[in-house]
Amino acid sequence: MSIAGGVLTLTGTRSGLYVIDTEGAAATDDLDTITDADAFDGDTIVLKTSSSSRDVTIKNGTGNINAGADRVLNSGSDQIMLMYFGGTWYAFPYADNT
Repeated sequence: MSIAGGVLTLTGTRSGLYVIDTEGAAATDDLDTITDADAFDGDTIVLKTSSSSRDVTIKNGTGNINAGADRVLNSGSDQIMLMYFGGTWYAFPYADNT
C-alpha cells in the first residue's frame, strides 16, 4: 500500500499487517492520516515499511494519528501497532529494530 498526499487509505479488513511504501517510491515520506470508512473502535493494525531504503515517518498529531512523537520506520524490521478509537489511531508498542 502506498501513501498518497500523506494519507493511507485502508479498505477491507482492518486488522493485521500492512506493508506501506512512500508515494512514488520516494526516499522519504510522511504519514499524517489513515482513512477507513469502515473503521470501528478497537480495530488494530500493524504498519511496517516495504523497504529499508525508503523511510516512512508516522506523524504524531498532524492528522488522526497519536503516536506520542513522530516515529520513523527506516528499517525493514521497524513496525508500529495502532488501535482505532473515536476517530484517532493510537500507537501502543513502537519497535525501532535497526
